[in-house]
Formats: sequence, structure tokens, C-alpha cells
Amino acid sequence: MNAKPAGLLAAKRALGEHAAHLDQGAAVVEGLLPGTFRLRRSLAHQPPVTLVVLTADPLVEVEGRGRLRLLAHFMRSVAEKSTYPAYRILVVDDGEMSDDTAESLEALHARRVSFVDPRRAVHGFNFARKVNFALGEVETDLMILLNDDLEVISSGWIEALLEPLMEPEVGVVGGRLLYPDGRVQHAGMVLGVGGGAGHAFYGLPGDQVGYCAFTHVMRNYSAVTGAVLATRRSVIDETGPFDEALARDYNDVDFCLRARGAGYRIVYTPFAELLHLEGATLRRSIQDPAEVALFTERWAGALENDPFYNPNLPRDRADYAV
Repeated sequence: MNAKPAGLLAAKRALGEHAAHLDQGAAVVEGLLPGTFRLRRSLAHQPPVTLVVLTADPLVEVEGRGRLRLLAHFMRSVAEKSTYPAYRILVVDDGEMSDDTAESLEALHARRVSFVDPRRAVHGFNFARKVNFALGEVETDLMILLNDDLEVISSGWIEALLEPLMEPEVGVVGGRLLYPDGRVQHAGMVLGVGGGAGHAFYGLPGDQVGYCAFTHVMRNYSAVTGAVLATRRSVIDETGPFDEALARDYNDVDFCLRARGAGYRIVYTPFAELLHLEGATLRRSIQDPAEVALFTERWAGALENDPFYNPNLPRDRADYAV
């Protein structure tokens, strides 16, 4: 007989009753691992969401994939695999785009806006400034900030990112990102690791269950990566946009920490799963010392005490190994 233990059935029933008080359309379903559950908030009214993709439309060599036009590759996977119908696409480029990519965007009815930064020649590339320009072009409350070096894995990735945002106390949601070889690239971020912030379970095989199953369950973190970051316009209006003084480093973590300081929760969900061809868009070997100094001074207290990371765990890596 394969009946489930009575305790698990009772737990699921109790969670379902609580979910019904939160949202009449909510449901509790089985999680990714035995004995875990997933709360599904209702998206029956299908609120519109803007997929905000920042790009320079690069054509790059990706190990194991050959030469890829990254943006077109990502957009194809969005169109082919996404099941949420009410999404819009906003692409922010640097003023240059190949004809092939432009045609693929037209086929998807994507909106294209160019951002030519007049300060780039003197001060260099500023990711935060480009993000803020893009956010100013968004016409929906819900938005998902995205790199162009991604590929959709889970068909319900948009729903998985939006469902937590139906809770007013949730301000930012991030997904599970894997390298093409299946290793974990992002499953939430831990503060104070390596003196700054590190990706939880970085490099762990994707099918391996991490510490306390944190890799495979929704949970709160202090921050998530800006490569896939869902939020609301109302959160940005309250906490402020990305800090342009953090041109390349830690601007996403800084944004999450300001949102957390305003009382919002930062949520990681493994149910929004994408491949991340990290490094194909922007390669850098060292961090900017001035940006590191600014970030670590501003958030010294948070870096010393991440409430979502046991202080007995190591600080020189984020694999949660004891």
C-alpha cells in the first residue's frame, strides 16, 4: 500500500486551509521533494507583467552551444516555453541590433528602446544606469528584470515569479539558475560570504539536494541576483531605483537590502528555473574596489549578520557545508 503518512496529509490540509484564508483561489500542491509543499497563489485575473531584457545584442561563442545570438536565443525560449499569457517584452539595447534579432523581436511584438549613455565614453559601462532607464519605460506594475544570456527551462517560470508577489509583504522574487552543464549558478544570495555577498550553493550539481533542502524549496533570502529579478513598480517607488554609484557590482544586492529595510521580503523560488550562460554578455575578472568599499561600508551590519544564514556556517564559501 502506497498511502502517504497521515502526518503529511494533515500538514497539507492545514496549509490548504490557511491558504484559503489568504486567497480563495490559492492551492497547496506537492513540492519538488517528498514531504515539501508549494503554495500556489491565484493569478486568475492574469495581471500584465513586463519582461525587461537588457542587451547589447552580442553574438558569442558559448561552450557546448557554438555561436549564439544571445538575445534572439533567449526570446525564442520565452516564446516556445512560457505558459503565462499576459506578458509584454521590453528590450533595452545600446543603440545597435542585428537585422535578424530585430526581425525576431518584431515577430514577438516586443517593444524595443535604445539607451545610449552619454557618460559611457568617460566613465565606462554603468549597468545600474541602464536598469533605471529601462524601469522608466515599463508601463505595468509587475516587472521581471532579465539578462539576455538566459534560456527558459520551466514552462511556468513567469507564474512562479509572480505568485509570491501577490502577497503585499513580498517585494522581490528571484529564480533558480543553472549553468548549461547542470550546476547551480544561483539559488539565492548569502551576505558576508567572501566579505561581500555570494550565490548560495554555487557550483552544486543541480539534482543534488542542498542543506535543509534550501535548493528545492521556496524561502526568504536577504537578496537575489538581478539576472532574474521580479518586483513591482510600487516597491521601486518606495525604495528607490538601482544605485548608479554601484555601476557593476552589488547594485542588485543593494536594491534587495533597501527593499528588505522597507519591510519587504525577498523570496527565492526553485519553480522558476532558467539556464544562465553567465559571462557571455559581460566579462570582468575583478571587482571595482570603490564599489566594493561603498557596498561593504553601507551594509556592514547586514554583512555581519545575515538573518537567513546560520552564523555557524562557513564565511569563505556559500555551499552551507558544515
